[in-house]
Amino acid sequence: MSASNLVARVVATLAGVLALTLSPRAAQATPNFPTPIETYAKAPSAPPCKICHVGPQQRGTVVTPFGTNMRSRGLVAFDEGSLKKALDQMVADKVDSDGDGDTDLDALAAGRDPNEPQDGGATGGGGGGGPPLTPHYGCGAHVASHVDASGAGAGARTVALTLSIALAFAFRRARRRASRAIEGA
Repeated sequence: MSASNLVARVVATLAGVLALTLSPRAAQATPNFPTPIETYAKAPSAPPCKICHVGPQQRGTVVTPFGTNMRSRGLVAFDEGSLKKALDQMVADKVDSDGDGDTDLDALAAGRDPNEPQDGGATGGGGGGGPPLTPHYGCGAHVASHVDASGAGAGARTVALTLSIALAFAFRRARRRASRAIEGA
């Protein structure tokens, strides 16, 4: 095997590894959060995933008022320390995501969904006061970037794809030059 063929194979292998490393993967919900939430709130059972997620339980679906309020208070996926800090901040801020007069932690302690108003709450009436209120944001709020489970955003995938294509063309050109050199010898 010639040196140029060896270099071409190494470059092609590295390009493949880079493409696999940066390719998007299925992102799942944080499975370790329901039990600590149950313990923290002294709830009768672990809350369902729908208190944070709408639709499939994966990143990008945390759009409920409660989930959004938790994220705005520093919640990070798979990080139980950030979960406790976010819950502490929710208690300190007396967050009531559904506007029914009960804080989110009181609703959880009663085994209820903090996104759904309870009948007869502070807003009164039969329906619990209408649609959920806009999530509250505090001084520590920040905008989180949207990334997939691998940590690579769309820009990194674009760079990886561009690099892979460039390397493929370079490999092809090197093989043509090697073939011409052999034919000319």
